[in-house]
Amino acid sequence: MEFFSIGIATIILRFFLMMAVIIVGVFTGQVWLTVLGLPIFLSIMLGVGLKRESKEVQTSVARQLDQKSTAA
Repeated sequence: MEFFSIGIATIILRFFLMMAVIIVGVFTGQVWLTVLGLPIFLSIMLGVGLKRESKEVQTSVARQLDQKSTAA
């Protein structure tokens, strides 16, 4: 989990999700559902990325040796 690592598209999608959760909660009278908008809002403001951290695999780099040829 990294902070401030999301793009503008993710911010917009989370904003629409937050608004949908709050609007549905208000119209149905479910206060607990509107409270779920707060963590979504905080994830937008903090820019929390939910990507899994992949293990870094070390790869060897093949180096090309310069072959020197001698003129005859």
